[in-house]
Amino acid sequence: MPAPSRNVLLRNIYRRGYYLSGSRTRSTRAASTLILGIRREDPSRAWERRCPLSPDAVAELVAMGVNVQVQHCSRRIWTHDEFQKAGATIVRDVSEADIVVGIKEVPISELAPSPLKEQTHFMFSHTHKGQSYNMELLARLLRQGRLIDYELLTDRAGRDGKRTIAFGWHAGAAGLVEGLCAYSRYLLTLGIATPILHLPRPFVHSSLSDMRESLRTLGRRIHTEGLPLEAGPLVVAVTGAGQVSTGALDMLKEVFAVQVQPSELLKLVEEGGADLHKVYVVHVPAKHYLERKDGVAYERSDYYNAPQDYHSVLHKLISPYVSVIVNGAGWHPGFPRLMDNVQLAEAMHVAWRIGPGRLGTIADVTCDLEGGLEFVTKASTIDEPIFVAKPPGSPAEHPGANIVSIDILPTELPKDASIHFSNAFAPYLLAFIRQRLKLPIGQDEQPLLKALDRATIARDGKLLSPHEWLYSRLSMGLDAKSNVPNARRNRKNVLLLGSGMVAKPVVATLCKRSDLSLTIAGNDLKEAAALANGHDNAQAVLADASDKAQLEALMRNMDVVISLLPASMHPSIAKICVEQRVHLVTASYISPSMKALHSHALAAEVLLLNECGLDPGIDHCAAVELIRRVQDTGRQVKSFISFCGGLPAPEHSNVPLGYKFSWAPRGVLTAAKNTAIFKLEDELFEVPPNMLLESRFADVPLFQGFALEGLANRNSLDYLEPYGLGPLDGMKAQLRGTLRRYKGFATLMSILNRLGLLDESHTLMLDAWSSLTDRCLERRVGLPIKDALSRGAAMTDILGDRWYQAEASLEWLVELGLLPSGTALEHGFYPALPTTALAPLDYLSLLLSHRLRYSPGERDIVILGHEVVAESRIPIDSDLEASVHSSLLVVYGDEHSSAMARTVGLPVAFAALRVLDGSIDVRGVIGPTHPSIYVNMLKDLAEDDMVFKETVGSGPGLGRALQLGWTGP
Repeated sequence: MPAPSRNVLLRNIYRRGYYLSGSRTRSTRAASTLILGIRREDPSRAWERRCPLSPDAVAELVAMGVNVQVQHCSRRIWTHDEFQKAGATIVRDVSEADIVVGIKEVPISELAPSPLKEQTHFMFSHTHKGQSYNMELLARLLRQGRLIDYELLTDRAGRDGKRTIAFGWHAGAAGLVEGLCAYSRYLLTLGIATPILHLPRPFVHSSLSDMRESLRTLGRRIHTEGLPLEAGPLVVAVTGAGQVSTGALDMLKEVFAVQVQPSELLKLVEEGGADLHKVYVVHVPAKHYLERKDGVAYERSDYYNAPQDYHSVLHKLISPYVSVIVNGAGWHPGFPRLMDNVQLAEAMHVAWRIGPGRLGTIADVTCDLEGGLEFVTKASTIDEPIFVAKPPGSPAEHPGANIVSIDILPTELPKDASIHFSNAFAPYLLAFIRQRLKLPIGQDEQPLLKALDRATIARDGKLLSPHEWLYSRLSMGLDAKSNVPNARRNRKNVLLLGSGMVAKPVVATLCKRSDLSLTIAGNDLKEAAALANGHDNAQAVLADASDKAQLEALMRNMDVVISLLPASMHPSIAKICVEQRVHLVTASYISPSMKALHSHALAAEVLLLNECGLDPGIDHCAAVELIRRVQDTGRQVKSFISFCGGLPAPEHSNVPLGYKFSWAPRGVLTAAKNTAIFKLEDELFEVPPNMLLESRFADVPLFQGFALEGLANRNSLDYLEPYGLGPLDGMKAQLRGTLRRYKGFATLMSILNRLGLLDESHTLMLDAWSSLTDRCLERRVGLPIKDALSRGAAMTDILGDRWYQAEASLEWLVELGLLPSGTALEHGFYPALPTTALAPLDYLSLLLSHRLRYSPGERDIVILGHEVVAESRIPIDSDLEASVHSSLLVVYGDEHSSAMARTVGLPVAFAALRVLDGSIDVRGVIGPTHPSIYVNMLKDLAEDDMVFKETVGSGPGLGRALQLGWTGP
């Protein structure tokens, strides 16, 4: 709900009796008992002239009966005289104020050592992300009273809430002008003078109106005089779609800029179609420079669901053809950069070939250091607004791009920015004052007070949720919560990211060590706190893993980070670990993005240890250990076959899919769409993603009593080298597989896939869970599904000769709630319906996690089996000399933890402890196949009763049976 305007709030004040018959009447609470102080900004910030409240706003507060005190400051945009005329008093300090308001964070030296009273401070405190440079300030403010941060004021709770007080528009407006000024100087260094040289910088203007007039003057001069041919057309690109880009685009209207589309740039610049008497602007929101790595066009929801599948082509399509880039696009770790250093160098090559006027200046209004623009490595200043970026690989003749990255751009337009801020802030302040004076609160003020509560970081000497995690960051000599010496200082510190299904054994194992302090960071504080409960050396904090600054703050002073977050987030987390020189342990596969960090990790002497879960993890350890022992006997391994999976115990498996979820369903569903490559019985198989569920092993005879089926797991050939198996030509079989249902899992999953329920390419909004299948069918067949008849016709059309399989599985679909049942469903049958559009796969994940979750008393089972067939290296009679070595691990869940939680969680905990104790001395990006890792891992698992049962025999092994049961091409 948007905040009411200031005028609406003032009308309410009139109605409630502050004004009677035109004369001022104060409430029964004496006006002078409430003092509001407007403090001065940090004296060291010479250019900071903004003020949070205008004289007009002060006059309104005085009329309410508030005693307004303004701290003496001669550089503020409004003079002392203007505030005194509004009814304020000029004071040397605001130590007597009940409420203290400012813009930027208050210098510690400006805080009273022992405040006369508890105060409420309003400011951009720059503390809520755990910024180390302001932790001492936060510690002091804890003792001052209440801290409310403007940056946290939003129109609604949750991540979808939008900030209601910000300077983005003014930053974009000033950033555009600074970018043009910097570009004129760039051209001048090349011996090219333009009319832009006469454009004053923003701070020279007395108002925004004056700056607009300067831009109009520039536009007229360019229209009349034109630009030199050597400079080429003036083309400004503006990225982003928020207030920053709006401010820049609004200013470009003043120079009569002609808007062009990104697709027109090549013709405009290279083919001589541009008019040198015009300014051109190209607006570049994300859809114009982001594309999927597979070439598919940008789709917003898909991008936010899977940012790792996208990359930026700004350096190819936009950058070489423009004069100036004004960047207003935000960026978060885990998302592709707009341009990295290599891409900037590539863009410079093309730009210089076109002409010296291309890609001369980049104004990064976001000033996100080493963020969306990797080469923006520092903030520039109003005094020194420019630095030059010329990454390695740039053409020698190119002078490098002028970079403008001023982080206080709005203060270059201090009066207009302050009026804008004051108008946005006043409704909140008025509602807050009414609450402090215990006056009746109107319905329109309730949302404002709730927003103020959400924006409160500290109150009554305590950090409020969700800011309690900042206790670990406070730079205090005493523990902030207990006021006793911090015993954690002499402990080794571990940070656990994630508090989900497999975290419990990790926490229990780590907290057995009294010399260790564990911080559990999750996006559900209640869940994280439940894990920490009962452990004196564990604490829970609320954290957003996409917030780089917050992660940096959490990692400082840590020895090891364990991440149980989704694999797509691990490269960005690993990069922060390298920067902070903290070791990392994960249970995820080593992705190409993670592998690319190897040299950086080596240089920083940091270990990025991955694949320390079950699969990948324990399977690698046991495989390498078995293979090495067989090879040490002088035999040559000719076949390696491995299967691993987590399943419900047989007595709990009579459910749809024959499967229950002890970890996130999304991983199971997406894994069913992976490409698979393997070798079996001397034949090489490659299964495309859309065929994996159709290509299963109908019978995996690991041991008697379990009728198992399996799927091939990714590229099995990738493990020939890590396992020490030699070239593929010498192997009869190389297969890694995943166990699923006791027969039938792949059939039903294949049907779900064909019906469109595993689709991630689009989103939809449901009005009821029972409509999910119908909406997917409609997209597949292009016709509306209105009843059972049209539904059956669509399924027949999609499944064809597999319809008989669907009929056999209809009862499972009905039981899951994917088809209407015609009967009343019990309360709680479905989970809560999401209020935002999701991909079908995400809807299905939520539904399965609810319908196929483990009930109290039910248990799961993990089965991991390896088979090695080896022959004598002396070819006397290889058939007689062949031996079959089998290794089997079976783990059941119990009332304390699921089998999946133990087999995934314990290895990462054991690995972290070994790193802390110095048993693992390798560095860089590695998996667990190094001897110092897998030997100790198997030893630690055995001490926890997870022991592999081994047998040795003779014969052909599993290969022939698996080949006979193969249903693929």
